[in-house]
Amino acid sequence: MIGCYGKHGMVNSAIKLFEKMINEEIQPNEVTLISVLYACSHGGLVEKGLEIFRSIDSYGIKANKEHYSCLIDLLCRYGRMDEACDIVKHIGIEVTDLRIGAFLNGFTIHERRDLAEKISEHLRMEIKRPGGFVTLSNIYASEGKWGGVQDVREVMKDKRVNKMPGFSSV
Repeated sequence: MIGCYGKHGMVNSAIKLFEKMINEEIQPNEVTLISVLYACSHGGLVEKGLEIFRSIDSYGIKANKEHYSCLIDLLCRYGRMDEACDIVKHIGIEVTDLRIGAFLNGFTIHERRDLAEKISEHLRMEIKRPGGFVTLSNIYASEGKWGGVQDVREVMKDKRVNKMPGFSSV
């Protein structure tokens, strides 16, 4: 139910249900915590999400890569890019397409091209899907850094990654 509430924008209901579980001494599991972190991320409850993330150990659960993915998404969506970068650097969690997407979208939305350039070399090695390359290329293009755009396109060519052109069915 917490996951469904979160997916459908009923973030307060998700949080209330989670808190009711805790008050009734029902032990949350890994999935429950992922669901509530997801709800916080999509509902803009950054501090609540951080509070819940910090409490994971108290439930006898060790934070895993899905918990960290939710945390990174939460921080990136709301402009706390430096903290998200620090988590990846210090924890050393693997970089996946989802995490790359969260970073690149956060960099774009919050105009943190400085951070995008700092970690772009590392990310390029990990990006597998065309959307990540295109977003990275667009970050360079928005700054007028055409050499960076060309570099990204060359990496795409070398990795044989092709972006299918968009189309409309109208």
